[in-house]
Amino acid sequence: MAQWKPDQESYLRELSKTCETLSIRYKQEYDRFKKLEAKFQLPAVVISETLGVAAFGNSQFTGACLCLESLMVATWVLAPHCRKKSYM
Repeated sequence: MAQWKPDQESYLRELSKTCETLSIRYKQEYDRFKKLEAKFQLPAVVISETLGVAAFGNSQFTGACLCLESLMVATWVLAPHCRKKSYM
């Protein structure tokens, strides 16, 4: 069976340390951006819902139809965010 040369072992040790460091940094950045994303998610939903309701408000629908359409848009926008996420 072949033996590792000392310079190969040294290189692989350094490569292992570098990979471990990058893995830790990647995890930290992932966690940071995940928190940042959560801060912007709800305002985006609210803005989207408001624009959707405003778009229907400017149309030529009757009052009852407008109310129904607005509720449908609000439900469509908010429904994915109200469901609980389940992870296996």
